[in-house]
Amino acid sequence: MVALDEYGRPEFNRLQNYSGASPTILYFVFDVIVLKGRDLRKLQLSERRKLLALLPFVNRRIVISEFLDVSAETMLAAVKQQGLEGVVAKRLDSLYESGKRTGAWVKMRVNQGQEFVIGGYTPGANGIDAIIVATTEAAI
Repeated sequence: MVALDEYGRPEFNRLQNYSGASPTILYFVFDVIVLKGRDLRKLQLSERRKLLALLPFVNRRIVISEFLDVSAETMLAAVKQQGLEGVVAKRLDSLYESGKRTGAWVKMRVNQGQEFVIGGYTPGANGIDAIIVATTEAAI
């Protein structure tokens, strides 16, 4: 599920604060692991994506994610230029391995923002005197 801003870029806060009235919520499909009862996990991602492309999605909010055949450097430069949070990539020859983390997936966060968890605060004369925060290792 992705909420898009007015420029077509994903924006997590729009998804978090979804009100039901926004037409910018889309469901991006990038893989299929079972089709008509057939287990596709032993097929390479490239083959699974060919089968995915044949599915007749009729809802305009369901979109098959694009395959981009570009270098990692080119992709990261484009992600940075567009101000996006990061990119997730997967090897086309990879198999789907249930419950396993393999080197087939690459996640790269490119923005320099930091996420924090507020663990508590001390009330003060003007509202809050001090807050207790912890950093998170958020992966995209």
